[in-house]
Amino acid sequence: MKHKKVFLFSGVLLIAVLLLSLFGVVKPQNTNRSTSVQDAQTAKSDVTIAVVNEDSGTNYNGDKVTVANILIESFAKTTPYKVETVSRSTAEKGLENGNYQVMVILPSHFSQDALSLEATAPKRALFQYKVNADKQVLVKQAEEAVSSLKQAFNQDLIRIYFSSVIANLKNAQKQVSGVVKNQGDTVDQFQTGLLEPLMQYSKEFKGISSSSNNAAEVMNGFNTIIQNSNASFTQIISVDKTYENEIAKIKELQDAWAQSIAKRESELAVYDKGISSMTVTDPLKIMQEVNGQKLPELSNGQDLNQVLANSNELNKRLSEFVEDIKKRNEEISTYLNTTYKAKIKQAVADSFADNSNQTKKTLGLMVSELRNNIDKKFISSAQQMTLYDDATIDRMALSAADKQFLKNTVHFIQKLNPSATTQTSNQDTFVSNKENDIKNKVISGQIAVNDIAGNIKKISLAIDSRYSVQSLRINGQGASFSQNGSSVEVTSGYNASAKQLRVDYELKYNGGSVASDSWFAPILSKINVVTEESIAHLSDEQKQTLLNNIASLNSSIQQSNKVIEAYNNYQASGNATPKKFDTLTPLDGGTLTVNTSSQAIQRTYSGSDARTVFTDSKAFLGEISTAVFNDVKAYLDFAGQVKAVYGLDLYSNNGANPKQPAGDSLYAQLAFENLDEILVDLVTNTLTSDIKEKLVIPEELNTRVATLSTDVATLKKNMDAYQKLMQDVNAEITRIVTETQKVKETLESKPIFVDSEKRDNTDLTGVSLSMNKDLSTLMLASRTLMDNTKSHQQVAETIRKEYSRLNDEVKTLETKGTEYKNAVESMDNVMNKEFESNTAFLNEFTKVMSNTESGNNTNTLVYDYLSHPIDGTLADGRGADTSRQHTDNRTGVLMVLIIAMMTLAFVYMLQHGNWQLLDTNRYLSNESKSHLLPLVLLAGVGAGIGALVSIVVGVKLSLPAEQLFALIGMAILIAVSAIFMHHALMSWLKAYGLLISLGFIVIYVIALGQLFDTYYGNVSPVLAYLTPFVPAENMLHAVINQQPTAWISTAAISVIGVIGFVGSMLHYQQHNKE
Repeated sequence: MKHKKVFLFSGVLLIAVLLLSLFGVVKPQNTNRSTSVQDAQTAKSDVTIAVVNEDSGTNYNGDKVTVANILIESFAKTTPYKVETVSRSTAEKGLENGNYQVMVILPSHFSQDALSLEATAPKRALFQYKVNADKQVLVKQAEEAVSSLKQAFNQDLIRIYFSSVIANLKNAQKQVSGVVKNQGDTVDQFQTGLLEPLMQYSKEFKGISSSSNNAAEVMNGFNTIIQNSNASFTQIISVDKTYENEIAKIKELQDAWAQSIAKRESELAVYDKGISSMTVTDPLKIMQEVNGQKLPELSNGQDLNQVLANSNELNKRLSEFVEDIKKRNEEISTYLNTTYKAKIKQAVADSFADNSNQTKKTLGLMVSELRNNIDKKFISSAQQMTLYDDATIDRMALSAADKQFLKNTVHFIQKLNPSATTQTSNQDTFVSNKENDIKNKVISGQIAVNDIAGNIKKISLAIDSRYSVQSLRINGQGASFSQNGSSVEVTSGYNASAKQLRVDYELKYNGGSVASDSWFAPILSKINVVTEESIAHLSDEQKQTLLNNIASLNSSIQQSNKVIEAYNNYQASGNATPKKFDTLTPLDGGTLTVNTSSQAIQRTYSGSDARTVFTDSKAFLGEISTAVFNDVKAYLDFAGQVKAVYGLDLYSNNGANPKQPAGDSLYAQLAFENLDEILVDLVTNTLTSDIKEKLVIPEELNTRVATLSTDVATLKKNMDAYQKLMQDVNAEITRIVTETQKVKETLESKPIFVDSEKRDNTDLTGVSLSMNKDLSTLMLASRTLMDNTKSHQQVAETIRKEYSRLNDEVKTLETKGTEYKNAVESMDNVMNKEFESNTAFLNEFTKVMSNTESGNNTNTLVYDYLSHPIDGTLADGRGADTSRQHTDNRTGVLMVLIIAMMTLAFVYMLQHGNWQLLDTNRYLSNESKSHLLPLVLLAGVGAGIGALVSIVVGVKLSLPAEQLFALIGMAILIAVSAIFMHHALMSWLKAYGLLISLGFIVIYVIALGQLFDTYYGNVSPVLAYLTPFVPAENMLHAVINQQPTAWISTAAISVIGVIGFVGSMLHYQQHNKE
């Protein structure tokens, strides 16, 4: 039920505030001046203009002219304002009495200045005016009336000037007819004396263009022929060379070829000598003898024995023959595999070692240059790297394996390039810079201690031992201190009765080395404040009650600590949310001590602050990671190249040496020993295999000879088959003799190596063909050049004839030009004679036109003058002293709004903040006076706000001292009354009181009359009585504008302040009783 009433009352209050706000909304009476002329004239009819005409006039073109009278009459007829022409005294009195709102003074020289357009430096005509009106609406209408007057005067004066200009132009128009008649006569003479001769003369030019065109065409043809000749010359120049280099190259190739042939013939002679020493004559002779013998008959035992004996002898000789063949085959193979191969290998080695000519150089230097180029490339890559010594690498934030990899890479580079030197790493530079930052950076911090009870006896700080205190400020004031190590004792510079402390400190590094593990370590600072509060004024009963309360509170704290410990143990087991609570410190554990002997309570307040040098650890780690990556990146790239070329893994190979590459690496494959073995094997296998096929006796023959061996025991058992076997043996021997004969013929018919060879003259033939081609080109170009030269001669003759004809035509033109000169001189005489009569007229015409734009070139200020010939200024006469032209209506509004909002905000913070100080005072004083402290606090804050705002305004407005003191007093009264009013409303009515205070401010804003301009009506005067801030503004407005004191408003504000004070006092008395 209670909540329903609160909701209903809140709704009613909001509707009331809304209705009051809507009541202040005013509909614009007229926002468009062109829609209702009658409404505009009605608004302007309240403004009366008093015109003081002191213009004495001036002479213009022999007539007396008074410009002021003309302008005033025109303005009075067209303006909706009331215009009266009066004397200066009448106007000033009427302005002072309020009969006139605007006074305009036209000075005595007004006409003279207004008609100064034809002067060298025309002056702008000025008039003076004064404005006086009590209401803000009339002030704005009066200013608009002055602006309208100025605009009308400018328009009328410009219209007068242009009327004069048009009249002068009409006069000039009448005089132009005479000029036109003279001009017609002159045109006739011009037609006869100049135009017709020129037309006749132009006909003489018709023939000259054809001559020049013909000459141009001939020149174009001549140029084409010249260009063709240039092509021929270009062909001749392109063949401009000698053949010394080609001949020298041919000679060099022939010498190299001769040396190669001589060397090959020498090697073939050695080969021929070895082959010639081989012979099969003796075995062939033996075999022929065997084949020639007739085998005996084997019909009896004697023949059989003879056969067996012969068989044994045959077996012996066959064995000897086979052994002899094997021996000779082995000699051939040994010679080809050892001696012949060694000679080829020596020839290849000589080719690699001898670099005397181009041919051998491609074999010998190819590999060494390639390996040298590889070494140079790696040395160049290493020179672009930053090398670090072992100590620098050990300091890097890397693993042991990565550090060893960097060391292996550096050692490899130093072996490759012994002149390489080590430098500082990016990480060391980064670490050095960060250490300098730590040493040089000043650490600023702040420690706050609030709700201090008693008088401060001692302030001490405990800081990080690595730092020392540079400066110390307590509550904004510098404090003196002494430091001993990490302990700092404050000696002076603080208020012992302060209820809160804000300690600002600055620390700086003491010096020495900076440990890397302390970069992100917190820099802890702790403050201890010891206070003492006397309890001597308390009775023994009150003292005992206080001690009992402290003991009871300590018991409660101990019980609470047990609960906290149990909960922390419970959450540590994983059964609760992972959040720990700190235990409470008993009051007799160091923070509060009751000293019965000294009759005082001693309290210890502490606070702490933690700072770090580098607040952004993510950015710091990013920077150091970047530095380490920059150090390692180049090493990784270089290690990859070494692995690809040298086949060495720098990550695992601690003794990697560029002179000892891996056997399967690219670098190792370029070794000389491998290359010469390849060449020797290639040549040896190609030649010796072929020679072996031709020279070595086939193994098949040995096998066949071995099959001829006869087993005598088997011969005895197989006599029947012996005859057939012997026949086979004879046939086989015959075949062997044939094969051996073929071997002999092969050896005898071996090729004969001679020491001469046909020379290859292909290069010489190519050079001759090249020379023959160049000669043909020269002959063709010369023939073309000769034909072009003949054509040049013919073209030159044609050009000569064309230019001769052109010369004749030019002479004709010169004759005609002389006749034209005479005609022009005759025309000049006619022009001088005919136009002489117009000179006087033109002078007069120029004088008349001098008043126009084209004749006013010497006066550059005329058009600027015509754009704004009349202006107005404020008068500085007596009327300015008796009536203020402008009153300050805005400063008071700003001061009232600032004071209202600041006091309301403070009261809101007071009631919704932690202001326990206002309640704990009851332990220290009598209950009957416990309400004085908050009231004094409210009055002090209100006075401070009023004084601050008034002082700032007084300085901005440059007010004199007497006026400034009066403004400060009024502002303090308003601020104190407002703060008590807000506090009383919000104390008794709570949130409704806040709404009422805000409603007062909103109604005041709506009631501000100066927020509405001329085209809006006044707000209802009822609103001014619904807010206390309207009389507050009247008080400040009177002081700022030096007007009489608004006593009624002052009394109203004082009554409001007293009511608020009483309401606040009653609230605190009731609160203390509760």
